[in-house]
Amino acid sequence: MADLDPSTPAKLFRSRADWPEEMAGAQMEEVGSGPLAKMIRLVLSDPDDEVWRYSILASGQSIDGEAIRAVDRKLGGRL
Repeated sequence: MADLDPSTPAKLFRSRADWPEEMAGAQMEEVGSGPLAKMIRLVLSDPDDEVWRYSILASGQSIDGEAIRAVDRKLGGRL
């Protein structure tokens, strides 16, 4: 993920799918926008720990599901 830092503007999307297998073709609803660090915190605070439901758009890059945890680790962990 090039050129990403915690303050990068980002948009957070959540899938309406009920199961990971339903993600293909599922509608994504925008549920937030702000700094990348805040959007990552929102995903990682999901009470069901279902990061597969989320996608973050930042600097033209889509960060989906488990990749969000990887970006969190790359940016220093638990932003």
